[in-house]
Amino acid sequence: MILFFLVVSFFEYRLFDLLAAALLFTSWTFAYILVYPASQAASPSFRILYLIGRAKSQGIPENQIFSSFENEDLFDARLHDLMGAGLVIREGEMLGATAKGRALVSPFL
Repeated sequence: MILFFLVVSFFEYRLFDLLAAALLFTSWTFAYILVYPASQAASPSFRILYLIGRAKSQGIPENQIFSSFENEDLFDARLHDLMGAGLVIREGEMLGATAKGRALVSPFL
């Protein structure tokens, strides 16, 4: 009889933990869905990739993208990150999106 109560208590405790974990996961998921679009709206990397993606295959001059940024250091750091990730390529003074970069930005164009 005692064994029965121990097993039932253990199962109920585990069920409660699973429900609590599911509720926590669901809460974090909804919070992420609500916050993520707002964080991407001001992303310098995304803005650079978006401008390059809109230029299509002909590319866009680097100074044209730079003119839309107030902070030169921010622009250079983001551009370096995008090139390091293989999303952007530089050909002379022109910047272009790689196939990977175009695939990433295409849903937003």
